[in-house]
Amino acid sequence: MTLGKDTVPLGPFRGLNNTDDPRGSPFQLPKRKGEPQPALRVAQNVDLDRLGWVKRRTGRTKRLALSDAHSLASVAERLLLVEAGEILEVDSNSWTTQLRVSGVDSTAEMRFLFAGSEIFRSNGRACGRVDGAPWGLAPCSQPQVTVRTGGSLRAGRYLVAVTGETDTGLESGSLAPVAVEVAQEGAALELSWFSWDAAVSSLNVYVSDTDGRQPFFVASVPATQPITVHQVALTTDPLDTFGSYPPPPAQHMDLYRGRALGANDNVLYWSQPLGFHHFSLATDIQLFTAPIRMLAALDTGFYIATAYQTYWVEGDEPAAWQPRLVDSKLVAEGRALRVLGRKFPALQYDGPVVIWVTADGPVAGLPDGRVVPLTENQVAMDANNKATVAYRESEGLRQILLSLKDRGASSHFAGSDRVSCTVIKAVI
Repeated sequence: MTLGKDTVPLGPFRGLNNTDDPRGSPFQLPKRKGEPQPALRVAQNVDLDRLGWVKRRTGRTKRLALSDAHSLASVAERLLLVEAGEILEVDSNSWTTQLRVSGVDSTAEMRFLFAGSEIFRSNGRACGRVDGAPWGLAPCSQPQVTVRTGGSLRAGRYLVAVTGETDTGLESGSLAPVAVEVAQEGAALELSWFSWDAAVSSLNVYVSDTDGRQPFFVASVPATQPITVHQVALTTDPLDTFGSYPPPPAQHMDLYRGRALGANDNVLYWSQPLGFHHFSLATDIQLFTAPIRMLAALDTGFYIATAYQTYWVEGDEPAAWQPRLVDSKLVAEGRALRVLGRKFPALQYDGPVVIWVTADGPVAGLPDGRVVPLTENQVAMDANNKATVAYRESEGLRQILLSLKDRGASSHFAGSDRVSCTVIKAVI
């Protein structure tokens, strides 16, 4: 087929633009060589490559038949989802599923966090690990300590505490040690009337030296046996889990500087360093003025957002954390996307960035607290209360994919067409 000299090729295009007047210059065909190509108002079911040429969007192939699936996530090279009250792992080679956890609340979106060598899960109502094990253990209650004869303890004051431990070596925290007075030499301590987490298989006993201030490990006893301390042979293993609890159920999670971060409603909390099962809920929390919608960490700090306030937090230790307001756009609730900045040349940064969705479209959070709009003054979007973000590369295409839910308000910035007319009533 031979094209005439006046034939205008369909492309390349400058991308999408629904904010300018459709009669404006962004949509005009170039009159001379080298002038900018026009933009498109709408591009449904097609893709634009980096040069601006239109490609037909590829179709979809059904891999799994699911009835009530949500919370699909790729975590540590494992593909997980929730289906009808079960957490399933998907084999992307055979497209079969394997049950990991049953009996979860299927009405709440699940979050996953890879920390250390484990994958943790929480949906804001319950939490655990993907292998079905618990995430942290409830501390043992304080034991009733009775002084008996027949031991070798000296007279004086002792501090006694108990922790629980599972078969896999996970240890619980401890409540405040119980202080007990031994009146005379040759005594023993009997521990009774206390409870422990259902996952516990053994109990660790910590006792201080006579009139000491720090309990040390003295014995490990099966949870089914009575506990009597006849003597205190101090070890080099002090009680270091005092005041530690399992995490509250989280609606948002991430990992920063060796600490697991969790957010529930308007509260941010964090674990001990590399102690992902131990949270000091009396001290290691930060309150915000509104429910938290997004939490995303980089190596240098982390972003945390309520509806209209996005903060940047940096510092090695929590004592130095000071939330700094960096953006005031409405944030759609959801999990942020971590991707390399070099995928987006306009950012002029090659390292990892995080991407989330605001009322003005997707934005990128850089590792210095700067929030950069990716479609500002080019694509206007409706304000949505929830958003899911994914990144796709295929045949030269680099795309951010958005799934938006619960529209809050229509965009008033986008251009649109309308008819304007004047009615004149004639008087005869």
